[in-house]
Amino acid sequence: MPTLSCGAPIAENKSLAGLIQSLAIGDVVILNSSSPKLLPLIPAACTVAVVLSAMLYIGMLFFFYRRRSSQGALVSELAAIALLSLLISPVSWRHHFLLALIPLVYLWLPETKMLKQWQLFALTAATLIIGTPFVDYAARYMHGSFRLIANGLQPAATLVVLGLGMPWMLQDQTTVVDPEGQPRTTKDWKTVVSSPSPS
Repeated sequence: MPTLSCGAPIAENKSLAGLIQSLAIGDVVILNSSSPKLLPLIPAACTVAVVLSAMLYIGMLFFFYRRRSSQGALVSELAAIALLSLLISPVSWRHHFLLALIPLVYLWLPETKMLKQWQLFALTAATLIIGTPFVDYAARYMHGSFRLIANGLQPAATLVVLGLGMPWMLQDQTTVVDPEGQPRTTKDWKTVVSSPSPS
């Protein structure tokens, strides 16, 4: 348990804690028959990981608190929490990133036309990194700094999706006028047109 709670520095672990431990020891452990039974851990790296995770969590709660007036932000908040949980968990295996489907699908809705071209490029790259195993295969056959970089792409891509999605998902982008002549934001309008009419 102490190893897992501090973030195991192995290729299969895609969390921030695992990445920080890998950076601290200067390598990524590839699990095989010759792998050490006790993984090397740096106490200072464990502290850094815990503090960084706490800062991210508190920062997101503060962000939600500042946007508490938005009634339609629940889906957005759940999508953001799904991404954050992957990052701050001490251990996030590759299959845990199925949770990232929620925010990724949300971001790839037609409303992403409001994203700039470089943001769409970043979202495309992040989607490919999170949704395909190619980076994992590359990390296994690389060595030294290249393996560290390859293994860090998964949490980096998660941060990119979180960074792109938070402002877009939780802020109203456009004001429209409903059939009654009342101004509404795009998010409120989508909520209105998708809600069932009262019987």
